[in-house]
Amino acid sequence: MVEGSEGEFQWSKSEQGLVTASYFWTYAACQIPAAWLATKFGFRRVFGLSMLLSSLFTLLFPLAAKTSVVLAVAARMLLGVTHAVAFPAMTGAWGAWAPPLERSQLNGIYMSGASVGTLLIFTLAGYLADSLGWEAVFYVTGSCGLAWVVAWFLLVWDTPGQHPHISPEERLY
Repeated sequence: MVEGSEGEFQWSKSEQGLVTASYFWTYAACQIPAAWLATKFGFRRVFGLSMLLSSLFTLLFPLAAKTSVVLAVAARMLLGVTHAVAFPAMTGAWGAWAPPLERSQLNGIYMSGASVGTLLIFTLAGYLADSLGWEAVFYVTGSCGLAWVVAWFLLVWDTPGQHPHISPEERLY
């Protein structure tokens, strides 16, 4: 598409704003419930399931957007709900896995990594959209998310005591 040309969708500025903002409504609203779920059911299960669902919602977004602005808003709201789990769940993970004197530093590294990830995907998204079309951004990131979920459930456990592959020394530490 040529810069400055009309896009595929005939959405008004208000509709464009709704699609963009709808993610953040549910993301902000669901932080506290997400923390409760991660505490009740374990960060591994809650975060893994939320990332599985967010990957599926990401893969379905192009179809939702092409169908209607209402479905696009709904898909973005569902994505916000699932992404709201990340920071509360990982805070719980550090509580279980990080040595007490290293928790703040490790949490800071994790939060910085999330920002670096956002920077990278926003940068790469432009190239993907330019070369393969805007839908590719969602198909590539959704597919990467599904691969990540598989690795998550193979490698991550709620506590050192539950992990089947760490040494007794590491468990004690």
